[in-house]
Amino acid sequence: MSYMKHSILLFALLFGLSASAQSDEVKEKFAEYQMSADLIIQNIKDADAEYYFDLKSTTLNGRNIKVEVSHFEPTQAEGNRCILESIDGNLPSAADLKTFDNANNTKQNGINGTIEHASWQIVRDNAEYLTVSFVYEKSSLPKKYSFLGDCNALAYFNKKSKTLEKIQFLNSAPLTIKSNEVFLLDMTVYCDWSDIAQAYFISSETMRMSVYLNEQVVVVKETNEYSNYRKL
Repeated sequence: MSYMKHSILLFALLFGLSASAQSDEVKEKFAEYQMSADLIIQNIKDADAEYYFDLKSTTLNGRNIKVEVSHFEPTQAEGNRCILESIDGNLPSAADLKTFDNANNTKQNGINGTIEHASWQIVRDNAEYLTVSFVYEKSSLPKKYSFLGDCNALAYFNKKSKTLEKIQFLNSAPLTIKSNEVFLLDMTVYCDWSDIAQAYFISSETMRMSVYLNEQVVVVKETNEYSNYRKL
């Protein structure tokens, strides 16, 4: 299932929640709890990316486990910035490098998505979290990420820290991802706020997919761990 590993996670998208794009109800809640209605997650794969980071990706497919170690080098030319270091502790082969490059080193022009204004809703407001939901306009997403238009997103804001803690994506309809039929997708992106950068950085991502393949259901689990962000 290595072909399923193709940068489908949120880190490849520039993600922004703009106050002007939110419903009045959501903006009023942010104001009530003194939380910023604007947030930025670093667009760490875009042409304007400024931060180096290390990435460890673990994929579990049945009994098979694959661990890739790589890093993102923003000083390299666009299309050569994701660098594969090892697979399962071994140096990658030429075939491994080609597969990795095809999945991760394509140019990312025009990758921004637009959130449907009418989709903003307050889902939960308890002692710990303010949880809001939203949906992307499918037509605004690049083809590679169009599946996000069939997902409902839940953003969890921690009331104590007044920051975004995580975003969960759940599919609302069967998806087609790289010609594979995915009937269950549960993806969560965890974020950390940086006072220095005045931005959110992704700390980890977890994903579970149920894929219909060769007349049987295959469950794929993936975890991406980001570390050592630094501006070069």
